[in-house]
Amino acid sequence: MNKIFKMKESFFVFYFLLSTFAFACPPQGDSKDKNVRALDVLKNRPAGPTPSQIDSKIALEAMLQPASDINRFQPSQGAAITGYVAAVLPGGLESCNCHAKDLAHRDTHIVLVAAMKDAKKENRHVIVEVTPKFHKQLGSTADLRRLVGKRATFTGWMLFDAEHKQNAFNTNPRGGDVWRATAWEIHPVTAIKNSESVPDATGDIAELRALTESVEHKIVIQNAFHLFFIPGRRCHKHARDQLASLLAHRRRDREVDRDRPLRIGGHRGHRFFRRDV
Repeated sequence: MNKIFKMKESFFVFYFLLSTFAFACPPQGDSKDKNVRALDVLKNRPAGPTPSQIDSKIALEAMLQPASDINRFQPSQGAAITGYVAAVLPGGLESCNCHAKDLAHRDTHIVLVAAMKDAKKENRHVIVEVTPKFHKQLGSTADLRRLVGKRATFTGWMLFDAEHKQNAFNTNPRGGDVWRATAWEIHPVTAIKNSESVPDATGDIAELRALTESVEHKIVIQNAFHLFFIPGRRCHKHARDQLASLLAHRRRDREVDRDRPLRIGGHRGHRFFRRDV
C-alpha cells in the first residue's frame, strides 16, 4: 500500500514539475482558427527588429491619432515609442501562450499614456506586451511593475491585434466596451529603456491602490488554487500553509508601504485585467 502511495505521489510531483518548468508552446499557439494562429506567430516573434527595421516616424502620438487605423502601420515595421506607464498587469489565458495558467508563461500587458493626466482615460491608452520569451531578458510581470509612474521607451514589432478591434476607440468609437485607443500594439516588446520618473504625478490614489491590491490578491489566490489540485491530505495542508504564508507576506508589505506616497493617478486597470482573463 505504501509503495502504491509513493508511486502516486511521485507521479503527481513529476507532473507538477513538468507543467511548471517544461512548458512548451509552439509559435502558432493552440488556436484552431488559422487566422488566429497566423496572428499568434507574429505575437511570438523570437527576436527584435534591427535598427534599419525601426520606423522613426512611429511614435505614441501617431498611434493615438483618432480615425480608423487598420492600415495605418504594418506588422513588418519595428518601432520605439516613449510614454508614461499607467499600469502593468498580467495577461489572461490566451491562445498565443497555449492558455498557460502560470504567470511565467503568460504575457505582461503594459498600459502607456502620453501624459499621466490620461491615466484614467481609457480611449487614450496604448497597450504594449512583453511575451514569455522576453521575460528573462526584460523581467517578469512583478519586476516590470517598477516602471509604473515612469517614462520609458519600448522597442519591438508593430502588431494589429484584431481580436481587440471592437475594444479600441479608433476602430469602434461608439462601442460600449472600449478600453484602449487603438488595436495597434508593440507586441512583442524586445527592449525597454527607463527614461525618468514622473514628477509629482497626481490622481485618484485610492483607486490605484485598490487596483494594485486586487491584482496581487488574484495572483495569490491563483497560485494557491493550483496547489489544491495535487491530491492528498498532506498536499492540501501544504497549500493552506502556502496561502497563509503568501497572505502574511502581503500584510507585511502593506505595513511597510502604508505611509509611502504613491506617485501615479488612478487607473481602471481592473476592467482591462478582467477583459483578458
